[in-house]
Amino acid sequence: MTIQELIDQTPSEILIRGRSYFNNENIVELYRDEDGTWIAEVEGNYGIYEVQLKIDSRNQVDSWYCDCPFDGEICKHIAAVALAIKEKQTLDITAHTEIREETWSDLVRKAKSDDVKKFILDYGKKNKDFRHQIKLAFSKPQSVQTANNIPYYQKQISGIFEFYEDQGFIDYRSNYRASRDIDQFLP
Repeated sequence: MTIQELIDQTPSEILIRGRSYFNNENIVELYRDEDGTWIAEVEGNYGIYEVQLKIDSRNQVDSWYCDCPFDGEICKHIAAVALAIKEKQTLDITAHTEIREETWSDLVRKAKSDDVKKFILDYGKKNKDFRHQIKLAFSKPQSVQTANNIPYYQKQISGIFEFYEDQGFIDYRSNYRASRDIDQFLP
């Protein structure tokens, strides 16, 4: 399915809302990752929602995801992002001269190691979620298959639940993030 087919498949009332979000510039961030996944942050009624559209090398939409509480298949946030991607692709095709903007991954790759470490330390002081992700990424034992590591994994998974828990519960939006974090420990 192409982006246009995804847009065409979107129920009309959802597409109208998505177009409104797109036109009102509710998409606060949109970029394409190296693996072809478009990642966006969309300002919704109750906060910022993360939207992902995975597009393969043939420009076919493989999958989509939004962490909003909508129960249907395609929400207004996905519709807004699909419209933005379609417009961006059209602009890229019709542009006569294209000035390539460096992506965040390009900037990280060419940055000096000491500068990256300083940034991580400074940003980590200000951002609890970032510190949490750093701990998950860099505190794994060398060997994952031994019984000696069971206490480590129990502590990590308990820490994930504690991080996302609020008054004894993990809410709908945090549930996806908690599951994603736990998934890092599964083979």
